Amino acid sequence: MKWAKWAAGILAVLVYLAWPYYALYDLAQGIRSGDAATINQRVDWDSVRASVKAQVQTILTSRPMMAMQRQNPNSAVGDATRAATMANSFIDTTLTPEGIANMLQRLKAAETPNKSTSRMPIPRLSEREIEALFGSVKFAFFVSPVHFRLDLGSPNRNGSTDALTVRVMMTLKGTRWQVTDVRLANLDMLKI
Repeated sequence: MKWAKWAAGILAVLVYLAWPYYALYDLAQGIRSGDAATINQRVDWDSVRASVKAQVQTILTSRPMMAMQRQNPNSAVGDATRAATMANSFIDTTLTPEGIANMLQRLKAAETPNKSTSRMPIPRLSEREIEALFGSVKFAFFVSPVHFRLDLGSPNRNGSTDALTVRVMMTLKGTRWQVTDVRLANLDMLKI
């Protein structure tokens, strides 16, 4: 009888350890198929939007618009404010389940212009695409009992590790793992 309790405990731990990986798989399938309901269940949109807005705001305020500042310093401040307002508006409309699904459907339609885009089929990944996907995962494990971190990125062409990396944080909320934060490391690499 004692071995049954041990076996049940070990099974429970294994299920718990696999749970966030399944949540990421479910989210990926929802994104791939354009299923807004699944995406909505797996992402805490308010937290993600706030995080992305803060990152963009930091970049916009920390980078002086050199050319405009030289010509008219007061104009550069107004341009930075307008850029932040436009970025916030774009983030509000894009970072929604429907916005992500629509964006992916448009990207898929651009790749295959002769097919209907009412609902994207789930594509089969080639062996090469699977290797590339696993090659982009830099870290995927718990950082606390209720927080899971996934780092995606690849080295630059010259092999250095300062490439743009996406850090996805998931939090256990009730009985569901949800994406609560998306961080872009080395965001200053982008030309905003």
